[in-house]
Amino acid sequence: MTNLVGAKTGLKEESREDLDWSQRQWITLDLNSVISESFSGGDKIAGSSNKVVSVEVNDNYFSFTVNETSSNKRIKFAFLRLQQSSYQPKRVFPSDMKKFGFFVTSKNVFIDYRIRREDDLYKNTFINRFNPLPEAGQKERIVKFYLTKSSPDWTYSIAKTACDEWDKAFKKAGTQVSVQLADNSERVDLGDIRYNQINMVESLAGGGLLGYGPSLANSRTGEIISATANIHVTPIRGSLIEEIRNYMRAKTGQLNGAYIPGLAFLAQSIANSPDET
Repeated sequence: MTNLVGAKTGLKEESREDLDWSQRQWITLDLNSVISESFSGGDKIAGSSNKVVSVEVNDNYFSFTVNETSSNKRIKFAFLRLQQSSYQPKRVFPSDMKKFGFFVTSKNVFIDYRIRREDDLYKNTFINRFNPLPEAGQKERIVKFYLTKSSPDWTYSIAKTACDEWDKAFKKAGTQVSVQLADNSERVDLGDIRYNQINMVESLAGGGLLGYGPSLANSRTGEIISATANIHVTPIRGSLIEEIRNYMRAKTGQLNGAYIPGLAFLAQSIANSPDET
């Protein structure tokens, strides 16, 4: 038996076709045959410019990363065995959407003549929620985030402050949920679905995208398995700098903040503030 780079491993491969797939302990990864819509033109790895650059196999988890040279990007595929959970799904009710904002997961069902009412659809739609469990001997239910390895070093304190503020909010609400950020030495790879991640993106160009936060949820219950917050710090920093500049222009009479969208509140505060000496 040979590994991915063609070296002999000394291991003997065994095939068991008499067992159902759900009862098999091992699987064989044929990465060269992987085909994904993520690849340009729907190519597969074999016979294309795509190349597997890393593979990780661990307890109940495996992942591989593909480098697509045609678009100069890397795509990570990660798989995690779903563990048994006591989590109880929370249904979505349309009236809740008028008061709260949340992401949802819809269970895949056959749509036929039995689906007649709106309620028939919503009974299979669940709110995406964390199901934090207390650690041994603790009462607090911890939601822990990890900063990605690709995040700039200077952003750790910002991510820590954000988690601390959310932690205060949950405590003020009377919950036993604690939001924490792992130590800076415990960074993880982007796309590792075993962890909740904060990914700080620093780019040369600003752009208008401030961030997005996809979460991976159980498709049958809505329980969040892993969440990632991608934060684009360059446009945020640029917006803050521009706000400060506009403030200074308004204070020196070079700018009428009332005519700038979003700065009316600033113009009013300047008008009501005492003169600075």
